[in-house]
Amino acid sequence: MKITYHENKLIDMGSVLLPEEVVQPPHVWFRDPQPGNHYTLAMVDADAEVPLVRHWIATNIDGSKPGTSFRDNSTLHQYTPYHGPTPPAGTGQHRYVFVLFSQQTTNQTMTPVLEDPTVHRAYFNLTQFALDNHLTPVAASYMLAEHQDGYDGGYMSRRASASAAAMKATQAPRSARF
Repeated sequence: MKITYHENKLIDMGSVLLPEEVVQPPHVWFRDPQPGNHYTLAMVDADAEVPLVRHWIATNIDGSKPGTSFRDNSTLHQYTPYHGPTPPAGTGQHRYVFVLFSQQTTNQTMTPVLEDPTVHRAYFNLTQFALDNHLTPVAASYMLAEHQDGYDGGYMSRRASASAAAMKATQAPRSARF
């Protein structure tokens, strides 16, 4: 799987990017391991102060033309619209993980059906989502990003951050989340 931002910033495992560099969705290409299949791509913050935060889920990507399907903004293809990394101050580098899944069917309706896919992105269980939708992982990559002073990308307030930190203390360790 090849992931680039701005068509020339190739993401290697562990590449470090600034939030201002990842405002727009990346370009993603992959070889179709099973011709005719459709795919789902998930991007999650594996180091959020709450269990996984959903940053992007693109679905029903035609393996024969993956680059174009990722840019389709219809609800058939955008289970969760893209939201670039915006880690809160003082939380260090976060791993933003991309997982490509093979779907069992084409034009699949994913569950659960979200009322508003732009809200309630935290507490996402990627493993359960994959199980519920019969998705099989076929590729993965990740990048790193941390808080960027002066970038107004919608960071959590300190109060919300403190509340999330309290919740985190009751959650499973990061390595056990997926």
